[in-house]
Order: sequence, then C-alpha cells, then structure tokens
Amino acid sequence: MSQPVWFITGVSNGFGLLLTLRALKAGHSVIGTVRNKAKHTTVVQQIEAAGGKIIEMDMTESQESIQKKVKAAGRIDYLINNAGYSIFGPLEQMSTLYAASKAALEAVSESLAKELSSFGIKVLIVNPGAFRTNFLAQVQLSENPLPDDYKNNIVGTAIQKFSESHNQQIGDPDKGVERIFEIVTGEGMAGELKGKVNRLVIGEDAFTRMKNNNDKLVHDFMSCEKVALSTGFD
Repeated sequence: MSQPVWFITGVSNGFGLLLTLRALKAGHSVIGTVRNKAKHTTVVQQIEAAGGKIIEMDMTESQESIQKKVKAAGRIDYLINNAGYSIFGPLEQMSTLYAASKAALEAVSESLAKELSSFGIKVLIVNPGAFRTNFLAQVQLSENPLPDDYKNNIVGTAIQKFSESHNQQIGDPDKGVERIFEIVTGEGMAGELKGKVNRLVIGEDAFTRMKNNNDKLVHDFMSCEKVALSTGFD
C-alpha cells in the first residue's frame, strides 16, 4: 500500500513546517505550499532534503491557477489548511478581519463536514492556543494610529498583551503538531479521537477559554428557553 499523501499549506514556518517534517519522518509523502520560494530558500531546501515537495501557491491568485496546481498534485489523503497571519486593531479601523475570517472558515468547515460525509471525507477543525512559534513576531497592526479611547480598554490591553507574549507562549509547538499528526493518522494519544470529534482543542489556554465561552453560551441558551418556546402559533 502506498504511503499517505499530505497537502499542507503555509509550510514556511510554525505548525506548517513542523507538521511537514513530522509526516516526512513517518515516511509519508508531503506536498507543501509557500507563497514565494525565493523568500524561504532555507526552508525549501530543508523540506526537499527530507523528501518533501514544495510548490508556490497564494490564495490571492486566480481560482483557475489554484485548481490547476491542486489537480497536478494527484491523490491527496490529508489536506491541512494551515496558512495564516494576524492583524490587530479595533473593528472600526479594520479592512482585513483575521479573527472574523477564521470564525467564518470554522462555520464553513462545519457545513463542509456534513456535505462531504457521504463520500467518506472527514473534516477536522483544530483550535490551538498560544504556541511558541514565530506567529506573534509577524503580527501586523492597523495602519491607522490606535484612537485614544481604545488605548486603555480591552483593545489596547489585548494588543499590549500580544506584543509582550512572543517567546512566552506556554504551548510547545512540537507537542501540538504531534497531537495533530496523531488524530489525523489514528495513532498515539490523540489517535483514539479520530472520527469521533469535529474539533481538536490543543493548549491549556485554548481549552480553558473555550470552556468558559461554552459555559456562557449554555447559560444564555437555557435562560432563553421560555422565550424561545413562546413564539410558535397557538
């Protein structure tokens, strides 16, 4: 039986690079994407030396171009949609909304999971906490100066917190990638979750934050029961 084929976007650093190297170490085939090979020659050489293949792909290029590259890859067993970067600022100043687009992608993934289930294709959403990659080092701030009213409220506090958190994140990226590899392949600690969950939460901070948010959601949901049930025809 041939080895599984991974198609991983954004392999120039962080989780994308680590997961690529982990899959190659297992003897799997990997096709990774970067936006510009010339800017990441060292990484390209590292992946190719380990047996992987790198192609250039940018989500801003035409759909025809992207589809052509994906078709050229041939069979894909594991598709990892990994690429991303962050932009910080208040909503009223933003034209590119990173967090909102990620939330939209998560909603789309939930629908995609249902649409593809009859074909035997599984969709998994990975919700990571703060891992010690170079993600925060590449954070972009809004081009407009932060308004004074925001400097001392939750927006300014959050931006300051993130700016001070680079290289202080509690998550070990190697362990995070190992959990992802396990649930995808059905091996190891997270392997028992394969096919049983729609989301993989990794990181103590992510687990705690999501639990708190879910507790609030359940509170609101149960509080609205009487009102919700009152809106039917008599």
